Amino acid sequence: MEQHPERRGLASDWIHCEILPAKQPEIFRFSPDGFYLDEDAGWVITLSGRNFTDGAEIFLRESEGGRIVPDTVTVGQSGDEVRLAFNYGQLDLVEYAVHVINPGGLSAMIQTFRIAFRKPVDITVSAAAYIRFWIII
Repeated sequence: MEQHPERRGLASDWIHCEILPAKQPEIFRFSPDGFYLDEDAGWVITLSGRNFTDGAEIFLRESEGGRIVPDTVTVGQSGDEVRLAFNYGQLDLVEYAVHVINPGGLSAMIQTFRIAFRKPVDITVSAAAYIRFWIII
Protein backbone atom coordinates (compact mmCIF):
# COMPACT_ATOMS: atom_id res chain seq x y z
CA MET A 1 0.00 0.00 0.00
CA GLU A 2 1.42 3.36 -0.96
CA GLN A 3 1.10 6.35 1.34
CA HIS A 4 0.41 9.93 0.31
CA PRO A 5 3.74 11.85 0.15
CA GLU A 6 2.61 14.48 2.69
CA ARG A 7 1.58 11.82 5.24
CA ARG A 8 4.72 9.69 5.20
CA GLY A 9 5.70 8.78 8.73
CA LEU A 10 2.42 10.07 10.16
CA ALA A 11 0.30 7.01 9.55
CA SER A 12 0.94 3.30 9.56
CA ASP A 13 0.01 0.84 6.88
CA TRP A 14 -3.20 -1.11 7.38
CA ILE A 15 -2.85 -4.74 8.21
CA HIS A 16 -5.68 -6.94 7.06
CA CYS A 17 -7.11 -9.17 9.75
CA GLU A 18 -10.23 -11.22 10.12
CA ILE A 19 -12.03 -11.40 13.44
CA LEU A 20 -13.75 -14.70 14.07
CA PRO A 21 -16.05 -15.51 16.97
CA ALA A 22 -14.55 -17.82 19.59
CA LYS A 23 -16.78 -20.84 20.12
CA GLN A 24 -16.85 -22.86 23.33
CA PRO A 25 -16.77 -26.55 22.38
CA GLU A 26 -18.99 -28.91 24.35
CA ILE A 27 -18.59 -32.69 24.46
CA PHE A 28 -21.83 -34.50 25.35
CA ARG A 29 -20.66 -38.09 24.79
CA PHE A 30 -18.28 -40.28 22.84
CA SER A 31 -18.54 -43.68 21.28
CA PRO A 32 -17.25 -46.29 21.88
CA ASP A 33 -16.39 -45.83 25.56
CA GLY A 34 -13.11 -47.66 25.03
CA PHE A 35 -10.98 -49.82 22.77
CA TYR A 36 -10.11 -53.44 23.44
CA LEU A 37 -6.67 -54.33 22.14
CA ASP A 38 -7.51 -58.03 21.77
CA GLU A 39 -10.28 -57.23 19.27
CA ASP A 40 -9.60 -56.21 15.71
CA ALA A 41 -11.86 -53.20 15.46
CA GLY A 42 -11.45 -49.82 13.84
CA TRP A 43 -9.67 -47.41 16.15
CA VAL A 44 -12.20 -44.60 15.61
CA ILE A 45 -13.82 -42.45 18.30
CA THR A 46 -16.91 -40.39 17.52
CA LEU A 47 -17.50 -37.32 19.68
CA SER A 48 -20.97 -35.81 19.89
CA GLY A 49 -21.42 -32.28 21.14
CA ARG A 50 -21.56 -28.70 19.96
CA ASN A 51 -19.27 -26.05 18.45
CA PHE A 52 -16.55 -28.31 17.07
CA THR A 53 -14.64 -26.27 14.47
CA ASP A 54 -12.15 -27.02 11.71
CA GLY A 55 -8.64 -26.46 12.95
CA ALA A 56 -9.46 -27.52 16.51
CA GLU A 57 -6.77 -29.40 18.45
CA ILE A 58 -8.28 -32.73 19.51
CA PHE A 59 -6.27 -35.31 21.40
CA LEU A 60 -6.20 -37.94 24.14
CA ARG A 61 -4.16 -37.41 27.29
CA GLU A 62 -3.47 -39.78 30.15
CA SER A 63 -3.14 -38.26 33.61
CA GLU A 64 0.66 -38.03 33.56
CA GLY A 65 1.45 -38.31 29.87
CA GLY A 66 1.66 -36.30 26.73
CA ARG A 67 -0.84 -35.83 23.97
CA ILE A 68 -1.87 -38.62 21.64
CA VAL A 69 -2.97 -36.90 18.44
CA PRO A 70 -5.26 -38.86 16.09
CA ASP A 71 -4.08 -39.77 12.59
CA THR A 72 -7.16 -38.09 11.13
CA VAL A 73 -9.78 -35.68 12.46
CA THR A 74 -13.05 -35.20 10.58
CA VAL A 75 -15.39 -32.45 11.78
CA GLY A 76 -19.03 -32.75 10.68
CA GLN A 77 -20.52 -29.88 8.67
CA SER A 78 -22.86 -28.82 11.46
CA GLY A 79 -20.05 -28.86 14.05
CA ASP A 80 -21.87 -31.32 16.31
CA GLU A 81 -19.79 -34.43 15.56
CA VAL A 82 -16.11 -35.27 15.21
CA ARG A 83 -14.53 -38.56 14.13
CA LEU A 84 -11.03 -39.35 15.38
CA ALA A 85 -9.02 -42.18 13.80
CA PHE A 86 -6.04 -43.60 15.70
CA ASN A 87 -3.18 -45.93 14.87
CA TYR A 88 -3.00 -49.11 16.96
CA GLY A 89 0.63 -48.38 17.90
CA GLN A 90 -0.25 -45.02 19.48
CA LEU A 91 -2.32 -46.50 22.29
CA ASP A 92 -1.37 -47.90 25.70
CA LEU A 93 -3.39 -49.79 28.31
CA VAL A 94 -4.54 -46.76 30.32
CA GLU A 95 -7.45 -44.40 30.77
CA TYR A 96 -7.48 -41.18 28.79
CA ALA A 97 -9.31 -37.86 28.87
CA VAL A 98 -10.53 -36.51 25.52
CA HIS A 99 -9.58 -32.84 24.93
CA VAL A 100 -10.88 -30.33 22.35
CA ILE A 101 -9.32 -26.88 21.95
CA ASN A 102 -10.94 -24.64 19.33
CA PRO A 103 -8.80 -22.12 17.38
CA GLY A 104 -9.95 -19.26 19.65
CA GLY A 105 -8.43 -21.08 22.65
CA LEU A 106 -11.69 -22.19 24.30
CA SER A 107 -11.58 -25.82 25.35
CA ALA A 108 -13.55 -28.79 26.64
CA MET A 109 -12.56 -32.11 28.19
CA ILE A 110 -14.42 -35.32 29.00
CA GLN A 111 -13.24 -38.41 30.84
CA THR A 112 -12.77 -41.43 30.72
CA PHE A 113 -11.81 -43.24 27.55
CA ARG A 114 -10.42 -46.66 28.45
CA ILE A 115 -8.06 -48.95 26.56
CA ALA A 116 -7.92 -52.51 27.92
CA PHE A 117 -8.09 -56.21 27.12
CA ARG A 118 -11.62 -57.61 27.08
CA LYS A 119 -10.66 -61.24 27.66
CA PRO A 120 -8.79 -61.95 30.89
CA VAL A 121 -5.46 -63.70 30.54
CA ASP A 122 -5.51 -67.04 32.40
CA ILE A 123 -2.01 -67.80 33.65
CA THR A 124 -3.08 -70.29 36.35
CA VAL A 125 -4.35 -72.87 33.85
CA SER A 126 -1.01 -72.87 32.02
CA ALA A 127 0.94 -73.24 35.28
CA ALA A 128 -1.31 -76.11 36.50
CA ALA A 129 -0.87 -78.01 33.24
CA TYR A 130 2.90 -77.65 33.50
CA ILE A 131 2.99 -78.90 37.13
CA ARG A 132 0.71 -81.86 36.32
CA PHE A 133 3.02 -82.85 33.47
CA TRP A 134 6.00 -83.13 35.83
CA ILE A 135 4.10 -85.13 38.46
CA ILE A 136 2.94 -87.79 35.96
CA ILE A 137 6.46 -88.53 34.72
